Amino acid sequence: MKEFKGTLRISSVDATGCEPFVRFNLVDENSGLVVTQIDLDLESYGALLSSNRNVNCSFNLNVRGIKKVGKIREVKQEVVTFNPETNLEDKETVLSILKPYEKDGWQGSIKDLINHRRGCSDSCSVTFTRYITPSKKESLNEL
Repeated sequence: MKEFKGTLRISSVDATGCEPFVRFNLVDENSGLVVTQIDLDLESYGALLSSNRNVNCSFNLNVRGIKKVGKIREVKQEVVTFNPETNLEDKETVLSILKPYEKDGWQGSIKDLINHRRGCSDSCSVTFTRYITPSKKESLNEL
């Protein structure tokens, strides 16, 4: 079994329309991804802290991002240019604008490109993200 370093975050959630609960997030140190999210009602949380018995919980496993766990997340900004008459409401058009910039694993943010506050009529500042496997030297995340 492969082991990784991460952080365990705890927060209390008191959202409108539901009973208060405690949430644990397990976050991968390298990628910054939430790997697992565990929710406990307040009674179960109290039982967990005050005894060594099992308590029921609900949890989410981030299976879509599981291949990114242990990889290093890199982020950069690029100014993406396009024809001022381009219809940015068409998803295929937006993907075709980003495609020339998406090399070596970089993926552009569609939300950035269609956000008129991030640019002007013929260009836009777009966030690009990629996840890379650390070299042996950088592999501080593995134990």
